[in-house]
Amino acid sequence: MITDDPTRKANLLFSLLNELPLEGYEASFKIMLHTFHNIRFLIGVKTKNMSKNCFDNICSELKMPDTCYRQCIEKISDSNIVLFGFEEDGNHCVYKIYLEFNKKNRAMMHPKKSEDPVLQYLGFKWDAFDNRKFLVTTYIWFPFISSAIMRDRIDRLYNKSDQIQLLLIKDLIQLGLSQTRDAFEPYIYLEASDMKSKRKSFDLNLYKAGLTMGQIEPYISKSMNFFEIDTRKWNIFFWKIRNKLLGHISGGYSSSGDSFLSVYYDVFSDQIA
Repeated sequence: MITDDPTRKANLLFSLLNELPLEGYEASFKIMLHTFHNIRFLIGVKTKNMSKNCFDNICSELKMPDTCYRQCIEKISDSNIVLFGFEEDGNHCVYKIYLEFNKKNRAMMHPKKSEDPVLQYLGFKWDAFDNRKFLVTTYIWFPFISSAIMRDRIDRLYNKSDQIQLLLIKDLIQLGLSQTRDAFEPYIYLEASDMKSKRKSFDLNLYKAGLTMGQIEPYISKSMNFFEIDTRKWNIFFWKIRNKLLGHISGGYSSSGDSFLSVYYDVFSDQIA
């Protein structure tokens, strides 16, 4: 049962990060059947710019579960960025902390262009009203794989009953990849899983495609229809973000086993043609 205002929970996180130098601010929306969540954000801080006392204080104020905190502290020295997140879906809200290992991974893989999968993110998520409810999610990066292999992996991820949604996502991916021509850098293609849930999903970074949200609107609208989302609500929201830079897309099955699509964009970008 909610005994507090979700807005206060979000504002608490903003206030804790207020004095820190930020490394990016990303928002997103998530769609599932009859469900549209658009109060979701991630704020990055370079690990080296945050003292342990500062990090400990943030974790304490957000009531990060002890199990999550212990695992996080064990790995934080290997990370280059810490991402702080919040999500509200109308019934409850969630705090998130992700450790990013991009710098370490790139140092290992580039000399030999290794295709070996590596841990790119470690995510800790807990109910902002009841921290006994939490999940730890691993995000595995499959670097230097071809676009064909990536599509095959996404094919295997989806159930046969979700082929329409799969086709819509693959069309969107094709648009993004057609605008990305940096052969010297691997695709940041991730697959996520939770130890104690039905989570099974992918995430593809498309920042280098340079696409605006407006350019991908036809593809997202088809997904909105597939998930039976209220058109008026979507159009009002989309008008506000149409000039933002597309970040990455994520799809598959959530921790509850529901099919979903999430689209991330850069909050501070306004790409006007």
